[in-house]
Amino acid sequence: MLARYALPLDIVAKFFPGERALANWAYSLYFLVTAEIEAGYYPGMRVQKIVALVTLCTPMICFAAGITDYSSHKVPTITLPKKGGSYIDPVFGTKVIRVTDSTDGTICTHAYSYWPAFNHEDNRLLISCDGLALLYKFDPSTDTLTPDGTLQGSDGLHVQAEGATWSYSSPDIIFAIDQMGTRLWKMDVSLRGAAGYTLLKDFKNWVPSTAYIMALTTDLAGNVFSFYTRDRATGTPLRGYVWVRNIDKVYIYPTVSNHALNETKIDKTGTYMMLNYDDNAMALWDFRANTTQWFFPDNPMDDVAGHFDVGQYVIANGGGWQAGAVTRTFSDLRPPDWLVKYLRVDGTQNWTLCDHLSLRVLNEIFVVGSTYLGDGTHQPFEDEVYLAYLDGHGFVRLAHTRSMNNVFYYSQPRATVDMKGRYIVFTSDLGQTNRTDVMIVKIPPQYWP
Repeated sequence: MLARYALPLDIVAKFFPGERALANWAYSLYFLVTAEIEAGYYPGMRVQKIVALVTLCTPMICFAAGITDYSSHKVPTITLPKKGGSYIDPVFGTKVIRVTDSTDGTICTHAYSYWPAFNHEDNRLLISCDGLALLYKFDPSTDTLTPDGTLQGSDGLHVQAEGATWSYSSPDIIFAIDQMGTRLWKMDVSLRGAAGYTLLKDFKNWVPSTAYIMALTTDLAGNVFSFYTRDRATGTPLRGYVWVRNIDKVYIYPTVSNHALNETKIDKTGTYMMLNYDDNAMALWDFRANTTQWFFPDNPMDDVAGHFDVGQYVIANGGGWQAGAVTRTFSDLRPPDWLVKYLRVDGTQNWTLCDHLSLRVLNEIFVVGSTYLGDGTHQPFEDEVYLAYLDGHGFVRLAHTRSMNNVFYYSQPRATVDMKGRYIVFTSDLGQTNRTDVMIVKIPPQYWP
């Protein structure tokens, strides 16, 4: 987007010899001034007031990261480390840490793109191997992992690893729900086991005995929680639920007869529940006002497709009318912006890529994407992890996932970014056909929020 006002950086740098950072800042001022003169704001940007961009557009962020690399990069062969080891991605130069290997199990994975794998301080990591939820201690000063046992400890209740959500304010607190049950727990993992469990709510009076709750999500304050019910006999998703903790009130979204529910999630502010359906329809439910806005995949103004994440201000999903990632804000829902374009080297749209997007960073400067499938011709973004700046000024391709059997669900990277914007956790089969492992990309410091 910023290309519209681009002045070549090397030209600006001539006015500030030897001071590239200062040249970067001058360049950002050039953008701000020319944009404001022409329009008062940058047309199409979700940050409508140009002055608001000052806090986002610093030399470190805007110009170290304003990259739009559409070159082809074949995945080089490397010697993979054992768990705990790392390698430097030979194409993108980023550090990739291996969390698990064959000594840990067969299917080792993190939960999903909209569930944080790292805690608030990046010193604890939650993954699972063969269905067992595992904790690791992590030292971000050395990128060192230390196994720390199971999530439930020796005597805690078995809870769902998919949906277990770290507190956005406390490094030791995680919220989780029973395995095929109806109870929501607050768990203090520093008190491993039953001693760390506090029951927040049992929803048995709201959930039929023939169903259980799953797929927990929570707002930033740990006050608004969402989940949906699933039929115990058939596994069919049924209805969406929201619980507001401070007033102890439950809101229930009814089953929609002509749409099959797929998943639900709460936005970070605890205002809307998003409901996604098997036919790619999406609903935003303001549960307090009991109003719903519907979005449909056959409407280009809605452009709902693929996998979603919901932040404080931004919604991100894979484009159905544009190949790539699209974003929108709650204040400006239609049409979305085409944030990242999946283009081939020849400039045509690449419709062979699928993706997952993650908005878990607390300072929502960028979204993280991870792709799978592709046609094997090493087109840009194929089987890669990247970040893209939400003001539209650029993206950074960070690493190859090395996951090749992407028709297998757990081989899909489904990358999730940590709350500080420093680490990205993803799952890969590492070119194998019989197992998956958990990997961590360290985002280079010049791109940190």
